[in-house]
Amino acid sequence: MIIAIGDIHGCKNELEKLFFEIKVKKPSLTIFLGDYVDRGPDVKGTIDSMLEYASENKSIFLLGNHDDMARSMLFNDKRYKRDIWRKQGAEQTLKSLAGFYDKNISDYSKYVEYIDEKYLNFLKNLNTIYYIKNDYIFVHAGIRDFNKDIKNQDEDYEINIIEDPKDIYHSYVWERNTFFSHKNKYKNYTIVHGHTPTVALDRWGFEITEEDYNKPFFRKNDNDELISIDVDTGAVYGYSLSAILIEEGKFETISIKV
Repeated sequence: MIIAIGDIHGCKNELEKLFFEIKVKKPSLTIFLGDYVDRGPDVKGTIDSMLEYASENKSIFLLGNHDDMARSMLFNDKRYKRDIWRKQGAEQTLKSLAGFYDKNISDYSKYVEYIDEKYLNFLKNLNTIYYIKNDYIFVHAGIRDFNKDIKNQDEDYEINIIEDPKDIYHSYVWERNTFFSHKNKYKNYTIVHGHTPTVALDRWGFEITEEDYNKPFFRKNDNDELISIDVDTGAVYGYSLSAILIEEGKFETISIKV
């Protein structure tokens, strides 16, 4: 059994309750779909809980766009424009990891000396952008170009939120519009992702009711083929933290709302 967990964003309480539910399932692999930092109340505790869980359960941590922004700013690699992280939840992350936030500090690398090496290494080592297992691709945001090999998704792509397009992984950690426009499967894979809260899916024309906000969204085409599964159920916005359990082509979902 494989378990994939959606965007956590520092929601430690929900995560620990979710762990309680999934541990009894004894998964062979747990995949975290990215976005561990920003916006939520306890980024530090979230990382602690994930690492403790991973010490006892085989786990893969995928890179999310918020994680990528955080490490880019902290390590000052100049891949993103400087003010973008501030608008995306830097304050909550820095208060949790460094113990304070000063809006007058524009060089985020100055916080590094106040952050334990454990958390810096966690961010630094988030080098898995996607993971393929059986008929599934696990990725934070989605796949942009269904005609390209998955390794080449970022070829010839530019985005204005960055200073240098090198190694930005946009098609994997930021993508939405083009991904949601596809009406058929990517090759023979089902894409399991987070990034876009289910509460916001109606912006892309998907029919979703308030009852659906707190559970993963299964996107199918007109032939009833499963294109993708969105596991981001908006925990940091007051909805739920969700996981999807996959075993022999069958699915089970668990959603926790505190």
